[in-house]
Amino acid sequence: MKMIPILSLSLLLQVFFACHTPHKGSIMTVNGPISPEEMGLTLHHEHVLVDFIGADSVEPPRYNRQTALEVILPYIKQVRDNGVQTFVECTPRYLGRDVPLLRQLADSTGLHFITNTGYYGAMDKKFIPAEVK
Repeated sequence: MKMIPILSLSLLLQVFFACHTPHKGSIMTVNGPISPEEMGLTLHHEHVLVDFIGADSVEPPRYNRQTALEVILPYIKQVRDNGVQTFVECTPRYLGRDVPLLRQLADSTGLHFITNTGYYGAMDKKFIPAEVK
């Protein structure tokens, strides 16, 4: 019996699972899935706002969302007008991620916004809530 090298087995398993992924061929945005072809020119690591106060103090938002929208929107429109179609917003939760604001920006500009689900562990885990630690 011939043994399959570990690397080959690993590659085979990756191909198998990639071909059986339920959402194969879609990218999840704040407004729902899009096809990869719809992404177009993409800014791949951006932040519309960040709050470094710490996980124990950042929620609910410490700013007026409507005012933030009015300040941020002209910059996002400028990005769109320069050909960008997708904006990957990397601000993690407890550091200022605001999905409703991102949806408002997407709806106001027609851009696709992608956000994350992660935490930021720097600065002695200041931005990770106690219940997650």
